[in-house]
Amino acid sequence: MAAGSPSLGRGAHADSPHREDQMAANEANRAATRRRRQLWAGVLALVGLVLLIIGVTVADGVAAWVEVVVAILLLVTSYAVQHLARRETVYRRDEQR
Repeated sequence: MAAGSPSLGRGAHADSPHREDQMAANEANRAATRRRRQLWAGVLALVGLVLLIIGVTVADGVAAWVEVVVAILLLVTSYAVQHLARRETVYRRDEQR
């Protein structure tokens, strides 16, 4: 048993730099995912707003209603994607405690 204890100690110390590298890589992956989600949320919101403007001002009849409904769905989806990106940022600190 005494022979196993020093190897456990060395294993824990040898694992520490690897763990720090892994944590840094995880943080970089989270940041990239957050930026990608924010980009998609912006694209969805922009397309939704353009469709909403066209549906309200230019289109007539059924096409206008379809465009407005699709625009609203895109805007809600954009909000959901933004919420996911924000949740990663806000709750990340709680996970590290």
